[in-house]
Amino acid sequence: PFLDHRIVEFAFSLPEDLCIADRETKVLLRRLAQRRLPRDSVAKLKQGFSCPIDRYWSAAEMASSIRDGVLVRENIASREHVGRLLGAESFSHTPYQIWVLAVLERWCQRWLCGCAV
Repeated sequence: PFLDHRIVEFAFSLPEDLCIADRETKVLLRRLAQRRLPRDSVAKLKQGFSCPIDRYWSAAEMASSIRDGVLVRENIASREHVGRLLGAESFSHTPYQIWVLAVLERWCQRWLCGCAV
């Protein structure tokens, strides 16, 4: 919802002190949130979260997609580097990097080659 062009245009029209004040960001949004949300929710710091990627996309499928894909074929990613990354020892230590490459591979298939994924 925050990417709607009308909201973006409105945000760019705001004076700076409603966007950032005393190193606090999203001033106006926080003021609006304070009216409807519990105080501890509004003041809470950002925190990351993880997604159980392997529950939706197996490591073997990701590896196969990368190993035989556009990135390697078009020399966008080095075959040697991909091989090391997908090697048995490093594979268990770099799941996020493998996921990033697999997503990039899907993007390349869709937008560079026009292949259906």
